[in-house]
Order: sequence, then structure tokens, then C-alpha cells
Amino acid sequence: MQIARRSTILGLIAKAWPQRQPTFSADVNVVSIFATVRDESGRIVKDLNAEDFVLLEDGVPQKVRYFSRETDLP
Repeated sequence: MQIARRSTILGLIAKAWPQRQPTFSADVNVVSIFATVRDESGRIVKDLNAEDFVLLEDGVPQKVRYFSRETDLP
């Protein structure tokens, strides 16, 4: 009887206690984005510069701070 009563009380407390979903937030200063661009024929375009890209965050244009061409990636 004692165990049943404890589990009933604990069950009632658990139902009455508000359940909180864990949240996570962080400030991010730099995000790496890898892109492969192909032309109409399917060939890789190799001569693009940072000015050839538009980067938006929530519809707001963002500045491309670092840009490099990676040629040794699979």
C-alpha cells in the first residue's frame, strides 16, 4: 500500500508540474557555406567571386566576409 500511495502522489505531482521544453541559443559570428555551381551544360563554374553571390539571413542581405575557391574537394 505504501508504494502504491507514493507512486500515485508522484504521478499527481508530475502532472501538475509544468513541463518545459529544453531550448538552446547561441551567437554565431561566422558560418561556412560550401557551394558547387554548375552552368547550363552541367560543367562546374570555376571563376566566381564573392560579388557573384547574394547571402540572405531572414531576407536581410549579409556581407560575405571570407571567400575562397576550394579545388581539392571531392
